[in-house]
Parts: sequence; structure tokens; C-alpha cells
Amino acid sequence: MKMNDTSLQIANEFDEIGKILSDDSACMELLAGLKWAQTGYSCRRCEYTLYCGGNSPYSRRCTKCGYIESAQRGTVFENCKISLPVAFQLVMLLYVTKGKISSYELSRRLNVRQNTCLFYSQKINRLLKSKRSAHQIMSYQNWLTFLVSPNNVKRQKKV
Repeated sequence: MKMNDTSLQIANEFDEIGKILSDDSACMELLAGLKWAQTGYSCRRCEYTLYCGGNSPYSRRCTKCGYIESAQRGTVFENCKISLPVAFQLVMLLYVTKGKISSYELSRRLNVRQNTCLFYSQKINRLLKSKRSAHQIMSYQNWLTFLVSPNNVKRQKKV
């Protein structure tokens, strides 16, 4: 099977991401940098902009009301139960394939249970679909900004 330039770029970036983001600390550092680099810190409760370090690494505590916010809060990794390096790779694979990769293939590539991959792929695909319907540009180059975009798509309850 011959790989085109985009496929080769995706494969190289996937390997590079795996090397750079090999532990939770590196992932949290990148996530915090992406989250608060664009707009700066603003407290979710009182919108105050001054902060100090929180209880956990890469969290921030508002100096006015004391609210502590994790770097994962409000991102696609909010309430994530799998390790962050695996979650980063899962999101990248789903993003660059536009959600067309199967949960079985994700499971095989990431060494994670197939049901876990299915759950997270459904969550990410809902977010991707909402971004497409909102006419936001979805290019390969901005997948990192997708990580910190507001996570307002909730899981639908079965009736």
C-alpha cells in the first residue's frame, strides 16, 4: 500500500506525539499551555484574572474566590478515565481521519479495550460533528486547538 504525503505526515506526527507526550505530566503541561495561552486565565465563577497554583500540578486557583480549575476542565479530556497519552493519540487519530477510524482499529493501535475506544470515539465524533455543523474550520493543522475548544456536547441519555 502506497502512502501519500498526508498519510505519511500523519504517521510521522503520530509517532512524534507518542514520543513527546509519553507521560501524564507532559500531557498536562501541553494541555495547560494550550488552554490558557490563547485567552489567559479567567476564573469560571467570578471572571477574576489573577491566580496562584492549585493543589494539583497545572491547576490554577483564583485569588479572589478560591475556585480551583484543572487544566482538563472544559477540554475534550474532561472526565477522561484513560491515561492522557493514550487519550491524546486517540483524539489525534479520530481528528485526522475525520472520525472514520473504527473502534476496533483504535483498540488495535493503542492497546486499549475496544469498548473504551468505542465510548471515547463516540464522544469525540459528537464534538467533531458539532464543530462541522457550526462551520468551524477543521483542518489537519489545528487539531491541537480542537483539544481545548469548549466541551459543551453532553452524552445523550437513552430513553
